[in-house]
Amino acid sequence: MRITFVHDPPRGLISSVSLGDFWRNWFFRCAGVAAILLLAGCASQNRRVVFPEATVNGHSAHLILDTGSSSAVLVATSAYSFGVNYPPLTSEYPIHWFDVDIPSALSDSVPLTVGGQKLVARFIISDHFRWTDSFLGWPNVRDNILLFDGAQRTVRALPALPADLAGWQKLKVRSDSVLTLETTLPDGKTGAIEVDSGSPFGVILSPACWEKWRPDHLFEKVTDTFTIAGVTLTDVPVSKAKWTKMDDDFICTWGMEALERMELIVDNHEAVAYARAGSWPVPPATDAATSGNWTVADNVKVSPASFYLFAANYEWDTKHPDLAKADFAEALTLEPDNADIWGERGGLRQQHGDYAEALVDFNRALELDPTHADWLLYRGIVKDHLGDYPGAIADFNQALVYTTNRANVLFLRGITLMHQDDPAGASADFDQAIALNPKNTNAYLARAALKQKTGDADGAIADTTRIIELNPDQPDAYIVRGMVEWDQDDYRHAIVDLSQFIKMKPTEAIGYDLRASAHQMLGEFTLALADYDQAVALAKDDNNYAQVLRQLLRLRQGRAPGDFAQTVAGWKDGWDKSLGLFVAGKLNEAAFLEALKAKAAETTDPKKVKYQRSTAFYIIGMMRLIEKDLSGAREAFEIAMAAGNKGGTDYKLAHAELARLDGAQAK
Repeated sequence: MRITFVHDPPRGLISSVSLGDFWRNWFFRCAGVAAILLLAGCASQNRRVVFPEATVNGHSAHLILDTGSSSAVLVATSAYSFGVNYPPLTSEYPIHWFDVDIPSALSDSVPLTVGGQKLVARFIISDHFRWTDSFLGWPNVRDNILLFDGAQRTVRALPALPADLAGWQKLKVRSDSVLTLETTLPDGKTGAIEVDSGSPFGVILSPACWEKWRPDHLFEKVTDTFTIAGVTLTDVPVSKAKWTKMDDDFICTWGMEALERMELIVDNHEAVAYARAGSWPVPPATDAATSGNWTVADNVKVSPASFYLFAANYEWDTKHPDLAKADFAEALTLEPDNADIWGERGGLRQQHGDYAEALVDFNRALELDPTHADWLLYRGIVKDHLGDYPGAIADFNQALVYTTNRANVLFLRGITLMHQDDPAGASADFDQAIALNPKNTNAYLARAALKQKTGDADGAIADTTRIIELNPDQPDAYIVRGMVEWDQDDYRHAIVDLSQFIKMKPTEAIGYDLRASAHQMLGEFTLALADYDQAVALAKDDNNYAQVLRQLLRLRQGRAPGDFAQTVAGWKDGWDKSLGLFVAGKLNEAAFLEALKAKAAETTDPKKVKYQRSTAFYIIGMMRLIEKDLSGAREAFEIAMAAGNKGGTDYKLAHAELARLDGAQAK
């Protein structure tokens, strides 16, 4: 079964490294309702990999190994029968199973015996999957070198890789929360094969692969031979994957009816697997309780720390950080040299903004596993957040040596090069990332932002338009395109795109703020005021300048000043407060200009001095305009434009007011 949780696949691959909240990255794989019904109707225990003589809380349990699951799961009805305590199921942290988000809970600690091991386990509780009592996921067993032996119908641990692997096909093992292999395709690109011992089916092809295979097999459910990754399977059922979202390089899933026709060795620590097809007879599927089942050998060791790792992830994502920290500590006590635990904790700390602590964890993870591409990648992200751009680039360079996802690393390195003020290097990385993955909307978005920054408006609009073609539900493309249109004085189109962004993200202040300024440029002051009201309400503490602009529009329309002076009195001392006090009438113009001089004296960047002067004189112009001093307002707006950046907000607002003054004078 393809079962994942909120943070799967490994977190941080698409991280909010820059551009604010312009992208978020969680990719969930789902399947259609038809597949769910098909699974529900299959023989309850047919073709499963079973741990013999397992017990949960002292009760004999039907326990299976599901390499397509990222966690250990205990079915709610069985948990009740076994006397396992757990809180009410909740949708706050659901299991993603095909197209269904299934409510879950986290059990209390419970004794577990499996393969002669006595463990303390914590399970994810679900009321689905009733063809078994419980199953262990890939993280529970990935520390073994595992042999999936279709001839003997067993999964067992090997002490080492066999010396003679002639005739075996070599594949890479991806660092994922489910067992995923990587192969090189005939066109030189890489493709992913998921190994799912929880699926009773054969080969499940991606829609793209299915479309290539199906025309030559229109009347077949079982094909004579099927070759993938150099492994030719005989008489294997082939079907089409129905999940709605999958990685672009996904090829197929190998379920149990595929595994029973091959031998597969997986060494997760060396990130390598070997597969070869077999010619032994395969028993037919029946409804008998044990027919078709495999067994897990006693020498397969279950990681005692893995259960605490599940629990820590669950508790962290359900807003119980203290409990999560305790479970991480327990996991590290049990397995202090387990790089995955250090890396997992670092990933969660990075996700929640604890960058200094995350850096410590990633450093330790990489001491234990120096070639782990994900930990190198995440440490690079953390270093970027901490301002160590050379260190971040060094980590991204190393990650490129070991990663299976070069496009993502290049995208993130490009972000850091942007931060390091290297637009040429950033552009080259974004170009490469897009060439490797033409559907990488994050790379398009970053390149669009870079093009906007460097003045290539047409290129930025082309990139954001391409994102919308690939994914019309990507809100960040609309706001970036709206910002470019705003920069180009195309306020009507900007309002259309910003309105679409607001429709998708109605609680984001930035959309209302930008649309308000676009309405203001067009003289649509009532609409601008309504948007400023929303921006101020949503921005919470970070809304001082929006409040100043809103108050100027209120005064311009002859509205009462309200409690603005009282609001400004509560602001921290500084430049924003000086702006607010002037607009509130608590500073006269002379005192305000003295505040401007004082601010300039303490500012070392000449550009900032100019921008502050542009802002000050735009506001002076507005105050003079409100007082009907039209010639004085004109003079102030001209000074604002002379001091400001041609594309800056204050420059453009001053320019719009001068145009209105000229229009009024002409009339």
